[in-house]
Amino acid sequence: MSNQLLLKIANFYANVDIRNGLPKRYVHVSGKRLQPLCRKLGIKYADALIGFTGSKRRGYKPETDGVIVSKISAPKLLDEIEARTKRNPSAKRESNKRNRQQREQKQREAERQELANLGIDPYGMVANWYQQGEIDRFEAQLISFKTAYRHKFTDYEDRLERCMQQAQAIIEKKNLRGEHRQFEREMAHDDARSSKIEDSIPDNWADYLAKYPFPYEMVAKHVAEVLEEPTKAHPVWFCEACIAVFWSDIDLNALTYKQITEAIHDWRCSRSQM
Repeated sequence: MSNQLLLKIANFYANVDIRNGLPKRYVHVSGKRLQPLCRKLGIKYADALIGFTGSKRRGYKPETDGVIVSKISAPKLLDEIEARTKRNPSAKRESNKRNRQQREQKQREAERQELANLGIDPYGMVANWYQQGEIDRFEAQLISFKTAYRHKFTDYEDRLERCMQQAQAIIEKKNLRGEHRQFEREMAHDDARSSKIEDSIPDNWADYLAKYPFPYEMVAKHVAEVLEEPTKAHPVWFCEACIAVFWSDIDLNALTYKQITEAIHDWRCSRSQM
């Protein structure tokens, strides 16, 4: 690429990483073989870096999609893309396919962001259960919090590693197969869960609310105002309380401890009936 046509924001490799967004003066134009059009029109551009493919063992390769151009130059480039598409029917089919894939990708990204906003791992099993309708979003939030709490605020992972090593030793010693092998591994998970030691709970509400990823921040603050001491409120119970209060649509300004416990009871009953 001629340096005269290279954007100032391009890196050493003549591309721009768009994964964290772009400066307001620039836009991403997706598509194939756009570089020749930019050169033909005299538009300054840089390849759009969208990620990397490959592995640590075989090495990583940059993955690009289209180009980055200034907002001023974008209309000119888009007009030329449209003209090229009209001249080449196969290019139009490719463009339609690409546009459809982009719409589907944006939809998937929006769904993943929605899950993340709810405190649900977009790539985990809980997300699959929720998307398949096996659980509602509230139960998905509680399960996700329990999982996060176990992994982040206890020594579960260290204990699981030791328990799995012990299970593997038994499997190899007894030459276990099939269901017997799976049973030992499940027992390792159960042992790690039952023997885990939890982190100490903060003794003030400010640190308590900052430490744990509770859903519904405003609800959490009001629930905390009703309760006495944070050390008496187990984080998993507190999370369930926040979800139940939100689920019950209670007036937060008049919230009482009785309302909190009743909301938890009602929500538990509703889940048992599902």
